[in-house]
Amino acid sequence: MLRAKKKIKKKELKKDPFFEKIDESFRFYKKNQQVIIISLLIIILMILIGWYYFNSQNKKNEEAAGQFGIAQFYLSGQQYENATKKFEEVNELYSNTKYGNLTLYYLGYINYNQNKFEKAIEYFNDYLDKNCNDNVINGAAYNGLAKIYEDKAEFLKAGINYKSAYETTPLEFKKIEYAFQSIDCLIKAKEYEKANKLITRVKNEHELNDLQSDKIKSFRIILGIKNN
Repeated sequence: MLRAKKKIKKKELKKDPFFEKIDESFRFYKKNQQVIIISLLIIILMILIGWYYFNSQNKKNEEAAGQFGIAQFYLSGQQYENATKKFEEVNELYSNTKYGNLTLYYLGYINYNQNKFEKAIEYFNDYLDKNCNDNVINGAAYNGLAKIYEDKAEFLKAGINYKSAYETTPLEFKKIEYAFQSIDCLIKAKEYEKANKLITRVKNEHELNDLQSDKIKSFRIILGIKNN
């Protein structure tokens, strides 16, 4: 004979850990309903703002890329006046985009080629202050600063900036070039200890070809003469 199923009493339900957890969660929700709803709305709003910002930045980058290409076309034809105007326009309209930041480097480059050294220094420094993640251009910007200081016979500043270019660029052939320029300027600035440290670093950290090894030897000979 089948026995009748025993009904679970309310007290027994409450004693069950699973139902106790549900009951606790429900009471917490009822107590904090308004706070929970507001928090969820804030999270949704932040997601929507992030999505909108991401999409608007992408759109701005695409627009900036097109205008930047026009400026580079002028630059490749050495139309410096037109290139300058276009780069300045891109920087003004798209200042916080990748291409807006890049304009600062190219404006420095143009001013350097026109012997407007102070303006070039300003643009190169403005570009580096943006902390962009393109280390090829970052290295080139330090190199631009170094060339200006070298032209002005400020050899210590030149040596320091060439060294920064050496430490920044990911391009191996450029690293060696910048290092040698740094060593040369440090020697001219009579910073023999700094020059010797960089010589040792280059020799230890890079595989040098015969010409580069000979260059290192020539630097060591110069330092030997200078230290006598």
